[in-house]
Amino acid sequence: MNFGDRVKEVHREILSTPHGDLPQEFVTEAVWRGEAAYFLGWAIQLFDKPHPSTFTDPGALTGVLQLLQPDANELVPSARLRAHPEIDDYSALCLLIRHLLQLQEMQAGGRDSLERAYQSRLAKLGLSPASNRLEPGAADAVISSTAKDSRGLYVVRSLAAEWLLGEEE
Repeated sequence: MNFGDRVKEVHREILSTPHGDLPQEFVTEAVWRGEAAYFLGWAIQLFDKPHPSTFTDPGALTGVLQLLQPDANELVPSARLRAHPEIDDYSALCLLIRHLLQLQEMQAGGRDSLERAYQSRLAKLGLSPASNRLEPGAADAVISSTAKDSRGLYVVRSLAAEWLLGEEE
């Protein structure tokens, strides 16, 4: 299977444009897709755990993932997932951080519904045990160290975790 054939034209343009030369209308898409790719690359042991509060270096992605190069097709068959508890623990943390950030923005009346939806999502993904293993305050420490403009990292990371664990939204 040649994965390059499955790349959409807009993403091919993003991938083939040198860093810094990307038109502004593609920058946000490139950043968020890169963050999701880094999360998935971490899950298959290509990268270290994502930094808690800073964006991924695009150069790390293009070099390791060999984007738009023939060798990129070799990554998937040789990929080895990290241990499931490690993936589950980090995924649970990402979902918790996203949840807590959502709670900060929500009016008191909707918090119970959001909490039920969060608990349901954890159960569907099989992350309830991992959520129970999280250190108290671990998410709070990340949230307090994360700049407001980089909080979207946890939306992207939690969505990548949900995709990896089989639950797409």
